[in-house]
Amino acid sequence: AVFVTKESHCLRAILEAYATDEFDAELSVVIGNHDDLEPLVTQYEIPFIDIGDESGIPDEDQILSVLDEYQIDLAVLARYMRILSPKIVFRYEDRIINVHPSLLPSFPGAAAYRQAKEEGVRIAGVTAHYVTTDLDQGPIITQRAFDVPDDASVETIRNRGQPLEADALLEAIQLHLDNAISVHRGRTGLHSSSDSSASESEYQLGLPEDLETV
Repeated sequence: AVFVTKESHCLRAILEAYATDEFDAELSVVIGNHDDLEPLVTQYEIPFIDIGDESGIPDEDQILSVLDEYQIDLAVLARYMRILSPKIVFRYEDRIINVHPSLLPSFPGAAAYRQAKEEGVRIAGVTAHYVTTDLDQGPIITQRAFDVPDDASVETIRNRGQPLEADALLEAIQLHLDNAISVHRGRTGLHSSSDSSASESEYQLGLPEDLETV
């Protein structure tokens, strides 16, 4: 199940990947707390269910009912701008993936790109992580980073970050579906015997192998 609000870039990337059989999984339903993205979803003949009042506040009992109805194994928050309560998070522990527009643990919460601008960072980024009851503090799965020019506006930073949000989220989904990651004491690790075709080096940042550490 994919959860959305109004931003389409992550959802669109997921739909396109699903349509080209990149995922060995069924995208069963898209749940929104507004109906803005329903036309996009229906193009792919996937059910869209709007669970939210006029302010976008969802009925979580209805969410749980839908997740049960579709026998959901993994939930993906594709820029879903609501905080899930413990009754959902605990039921789907290590099975809810969120994407956040910062290099966590820096700048959790709302307006992360604005926070990056106000703090004058030179490197910003995005993070895909498992959801816990601590806001934006769950185990990190993937991250992407980008340079921030001195004169960059919040909009410029957002425009640089959004394509990477989709990229990090897609990789995190694939790693989960490949059973390539485990969670231990709040941190993720790669299974050495994973069936994933990717090697560990592809998922870690670090110095090039030919660069000696002094």
